[in-house]
Amino acid sequence: MLDKKYNHEKVEQDKYEKWLSKDYFKCEENSDKPPFCIVLPPPNVTGVLHLGHAWDVSIQDIIIRYKKMEGYDAFWLPGMDHAAIATEAKVVKRLKDKGIDKYEYGREKFLEACWDWTKEHGDIIRAQWAKLGIALDYTKERFTLDEGLSKAVRKVFVDYYNEKASSISKPVLLLEKLEDKWLGHDGNPYGYRTFDDLSDDLEILQKSPMAVEESSSATGYSYSTDNAEGHEESTAHGFTFDFSLEFGYEGPVVDVS
Repeated sequence: MLDKKYNHEKVEQDKYEKWLSKDYFKCEENSDKPPFCIVLPPPNVTGVLHLGHAWDVSIQDIIIRYKKMEGYDAFWLPGMDHAAIATEAKVVKRLKDKGIDKYEYGREKFLEACWDWTKEHGDIIRAQWAKLGIALDYTKERFTLDEGLSKAVRKVFVDYYNEKASSISKPVLLLEKLEDKWLGHDGNPYGYRTFDDLSDDLEILQKSPMAVEESSSATGYSYSTDNAEGHEESTAHGFTFDFSLEFGYEGPVVDVS
């Protein structure tokens, strides 16, 4: 006999566990099917999932299930983010509420408290994922402090650097370097003492293969590059530069080729 009211708890009871036990969400090793993958944006372990997370993962869940039905080897990679500074603040507050000072507590005990926090909130997040019934492959779950994951990230960036393929990093690092000098950290109001001092940095940007637009309202520094036009120009504190092989400053031209 049917119940008078729909009881979702009764219907959903043990259903997710059954799906997991049958490996319904596990991607196939060496599959002949075309691959399809989504990396779950890792939630921070600073807290628990909220309505925004539920909305976000529901859309991804629909896509993954649809791709499975289309015949793809669909893989949805779960993970969590350690969110270092934010998590530290949460742990410090918890200790403070217990009357414990972080610095008196000591490094080892504090790290232990951080890992306790991470496990506690990680378990809560997984339970929330289970309640949502989303199609995650937990066999490959990752955490941003996993040793293998950290090594992989370092290797990729080192490879990019060695291959000189990090086209984004050079302009961004240059911007930071220029910005530091415009703030006067080198001992004079605008930082640069000579054209030679400036040209070293400009030459870095000149060799960059990527067109970039950046600005900093804090320093008044801005630059833009357009490799298609072969012309690159910038203004900063009244200084004008042309980032071609020659650039000018109030008239004088210096060859940096």
